[in-house]
Amino acid sequence: MSSRIVMELTTPWLMQPDQADKGELLGFHLADHDDRQWLPAPVPGTVVDACPDLYGFLGPAWFRRHFSVPADWAHRHVVVRFESVTDHCRVYLNSQLVGANDDGYLPFEIDLSAALRPGTDNVLAVWIDNMPRQQDLPGFERGWRTYCGIMREVNLIVTDQLRLQATRLLRAEPDSAGGNLELEIDLANRRAQATEAAVEVVVRDATGKELAKLSAGPAPIANGGAATLNVTGPVPKAQPWSPRQPTLYQLEVRLLENGREIDRFTLRTGFRTIQVRDEGLLLNGQPLVLTGFDRHEDSPRTGLCPDLDIVKADLQAIKRAGGNFVRMAHYPHHPAELDLCDEMGILVMDEIPLYWWRGLHLGQDIFKAKRGNARRQLTTMIQRDRHHPCVIFWSVSNETHENLPEVREGNADLIRHARKLDPTRLATHVASQWHEQMAFEADDVICVNGYPSIHLDRWRNLPDDFDQVMNKQPLLPEFNWETARDFWRRRLECVHQAFPGKPIVITEYGHPGVKGVCAGHMSEQRQARVIENDPSAMTAPYMAGITIWCWADHTWHETLNSPMTIAYYGVVTRDRQPKLGLEAAARAFAAFRQIPRGPAART
Repeated sequence: MSSRIVMELTTPWLMQPDQADKGELLGFHLADHDDRQWLPAPVPGTVVDACPDLYGFLGPAWFRRHFSVPADWAHRHVVVRFESVTDHCRVYLNSQLVGANDDGYLPFEIDLSAALRPGTDNVLAVWIDNMPRQQDLPGFERGWRTYCGIMREVNLIVTDQLRLQATRLLRAEPDSAGGNLELEIDLANRRAQATEAAVEVVVRDATGKELAKLSAGPAPIANGGAATLNVTGPVPKAQPWSPRQPTLYQLEVRLLENGREIDRFTLRTGFRTIQVRDEGLLLNGQPLVLTGFDRHEDSPRTGLCPDLDIVKADLQAIKRAGGNFVRMAHYPHHPAELDLCDEMGILVMDEIPLYWWRGLHLGQDIFKAKRGNARRQLTTMIQRDRHHPCVIFWSVSNETHENLPEVREGNADLIRHARKLDPTRLATHVASQWHEQMAFEADDVICVNGYPSIHLDRWRNLPDDFDQVMNKQPLLPEFNWETARDFWRRRLECVHQAFPGKPIVITEYGHPGVKGVCAGHMSEQRQARVIENDPSAMTAPYMAGITIWCWADHTWHETLNSPMTIAYYGVVTRDRQPKLGLEAAARAFAAFRQIPRGPAART
């Protein structure tokens, strides 16, 4: 059997803030440092969880963990896997720097084999800094509160020196006989001698019944070398995955040497296709209409750390409201959230945190670094999430400054990169300046945000020639509900005329509303009316989806323009009490689904 072992490194950790960034000079990374006076810290957890008085903490802090491992690990391959550390970190084991990471919402692994001391005490020390940097994703522009900490799980993964290094699901598609599967599997050999190895993939249904066994190899692997094997083949009687029938299958990936199993890795997937045709979306060849919400990974109990109970309750409530779609704003969420969407049949937009990008305004070096960071994070996100059938869109950015040519080309380059890595899904970006600058040449589907009931004064002052392109009169001089509908009808038709054949999905619309407030701009009633009013103008057959901003109120960074610490756009409060907007959302979704679509609607 496989010798792979997974060991959790959760609580107990210790934490020490270090805003002066003198910890290394003080020996915080050293194995023999006296940490008896450090604060106990939960992991997953943050500086604030360990010390609530430090709410809003920005800057460096240290986390330490003592642990021991069996003596027989001396000749094994050992890595530590962090699912998320925000935002920058350096990792030390037994006083040695063993690795670093700068991608706060994505996993990373570090080889510990050379520094590990099997059979005795080990000390893992992690320097973490959440102070924004201009080249970060996001940089100083971030529309949600971030935290300094080890935000998700930490595990030691122990294998033979001959091991499965990475498994990429390239394709899982249904056909008339079942499904077709294609995987790319990387093998690594850290042994002193060369060997030959094969891989075998066993496909099982929910009952454990074996449906198919696919294999590749054996292939020679030099000592210290690597190999990549492709596994392809049919899976008879596999059923397609869809929101109505979210059928999932387990893939057991086995590494074999002379017929003996050396390593094993399992993942789940489903068989489905997503396509664009005739200005619409097709899931498994059938028309697809999206209704749903944007959702932040925010909990009143845990902040941005995992709270899977509240995730599950949210997704169940979204389905009850008539939603079949969630945009995971604005960063890769916990992978268990995607697992739940797989199980419940909820479609997903997965997004990297390239947010409010302003191009070259800070210089060529920052622009180049930010673009490179975005490309790296997009690659890692796709590698992590590509086996999830729920994911139908890769989003490469949100609300960037598309009036700048370098930003338009940057978005397009990232979309092309996503499509090259994974041609089985649709690649896009989410635009807010689309009413001023349309840049959707590279996108598979057009995704736009709009808040005419809030920002109409700004949009009313567009250049005259923008309206004249469509031979329309300027917008009404005073706001009313028809004005907002007129904005959507005319602007969406303008985009459609410029990019015919591409479906349009509204990825954000809505309005703030405070529970219990019954009059004025922040009332529940106004929020509910906007939620129903806006989509009543989105009746063209090329409209493929509406997404309300957002599901729940969430924490926010205080600014001079907005001193509040909560964003009140949710249809439920942060502690999940429903507002009037929730019932309005259900009515809006039901009406949107009744819009005639297909060839007959276009004649």
